[in-house]
Amino acid sequence: RFGEAAVALFVTVRGDLTVSRLREALTSRLAAFKTPRTIRIVAELPRLSNGKVDRQQLRKLVEGEPA
Repeated sequence: RFGEAAVALFVTVRGDLTVSRLREALTSRLAAFKTPRTIRIVAELPRLSNGKVDRQQLRKLVEGEPA
């Protein structure tokens, strides 16, 4: 929604992308308040049985791991 800052960004990658390289690219293109506080590289996004992204599991990943 308008006015909200990104708290987390989850990325699935192929290749050698690292969190530090991704953060550097984002900070060079986005305003500081729009840069996600937490970035996680995951093998795949958790899915519900209907195929939608499981947002509750993503939220647990953010809360359970230090930023």
